[in-house]
Amino acid sequence: MVEERKQGEAGSNHLEDLILKALSDHDVIEDTAVLANKLGIQHTELDKGLKSLLVDDYLVLTVIERKVIELTDEGASYASVGTPEYQYAQALVLNTPTEKSAVEVKVGADIAKIGFAKAMQRKWIQLDGANKNVVVRIAENLVDEDKELLSKYRDNSDLEAHDKKIFDQMKKRKLINVVTNKSYKVTKGTNFAPKRQKLETDLTVDMLRSGAWKDAKFKKFNFNAQGQFPSGGHLHPLLKVRAFFREILLEMGFNEMPTAKFVESSFWNFDTLFQPQSHPARDMHDTFFLKKPVLCKDFPEEYGQKVKDVHEKGGYGSLGYQYNWDINEAKKNLLRTHTTAISS
Repeated sequence: MVEERKQGEAGSNHLEDLILKALSDHDVIEDTAVLANKLGIQHTELDKGLKSLLVDDYLVLTVIERKVIELTDEGASYASVGTPEYQYAQALVLNTPTEKSAVEVKVGADIAKIGFAKAMQRKWIQLDGANKNVVVRIAENLVDEDKELLSKYRDNSDLEAHDKKIFDQMKKRKLINVVTNKSYKVTKGTNFAPKRQKLETDLTVDMLRSGAWKDAKFKKFNFNAQGQFPSGGHLHPLLKVRAFFREILLEMGFNEMPTAKFVESSFWNFDTLFQPQSHPARDMHDTFFLKKPVLCKDFPEEYGQKVKDVHEKGGYGSLGYQYNWDINEAKKNLLRTHTTAISS
């Protein structure tokens, strides 16, 4: 990986040297498209070297835009092997009746479908009498004008060099498109040099002592830059697992309880869960009770009576605890000891 990066940097530096040399020799590069063609590379590759030099003011770029003709995939295919009507007629032997299905096998269904109709229009072929399934080639010499025209568009993509009316027809048939190519005129920048120099990024103590800072060239600092936003913390793996299971349960239709209610009455925390008021879990050493307020303000009287009856006398198949249930004990506030209190 390191070796590949070094090779990439070496290639980039070599390209930058070629650009600077061309600019040094001629003072101006009129069109980078011409330079890219001369160097035998794509303009997108040359663009990287230009932008890199632009950052350090080695050069100045002026955009050149030109509209050129580009063949579509279909147009490029016709320019290479001929239009569908030419391919269709070419597949036939002069004055020899041939089954349509046989031609379709030769040229393909799509070409046959388009080519048959257009070849008939050009009077290159005709049907064999009343038999609509047999065709005959009647044109001895086939001149595929559209193929020749598409070849010209491919060889000379300059929009201005071609007839607009014919061009519009080809564009309507989706055989060609107009694309905008961007290149640059290059002139020397304020820091131009025949060879790129490495710019210093820091002013060091050694530079100050030796005086080397006087001749050194420094990279520009952008004091308005926001800087890289620091990354925050990350979720603990167990917390991620918990969140994953939570989503599953919610999607299954379960509701999430409002567990933020930390203070609860003994009634909801114990009594409604059929825990007797004499249970050791309700003692001070197992449960934290509030001193202020000691008792809850809201109490469900009707439901409280039902809970009282079950505790004292039983019900629903139970005999109860057979003791005197105390409402004041049920009203005592406490720090909730379990989430089942919220369920109740």
